[in-house]
Amino acid sequence: MAQAPTLFPICSHRFLVSLPAEGPRAVLSVWQAVDSIFYGNDLADYLATEFGIDRPDWAADEPPRVPVWEDLFDLFGEWNTDEAT
Repeated sequence: MAQAPTLFPICSHRFLVSLPAEGPRAVLSVWQAVDSIFYGNDLADYLATEFGIDRPDWAADEPPRVPVWEDLFDLFGEWNTDEAT
């Protein structure tokens, strides 16, 4: 866990990942280890999904790599938002 990027709280149990230093940063929904999922490719993608606002053209189309967290999600099969419940 010491290698996991810092999570910055956005709203409730939604967090913006601190890495990568440049480029899109994923938004994660972290409730418990077994109930945590990828929730947005970047902040713009998350806001469009969560609050039903228009998604800007510049929003990330693909999720960035998220060290440690994506490995945890892969253990539970929840990394892909299309498959998350």
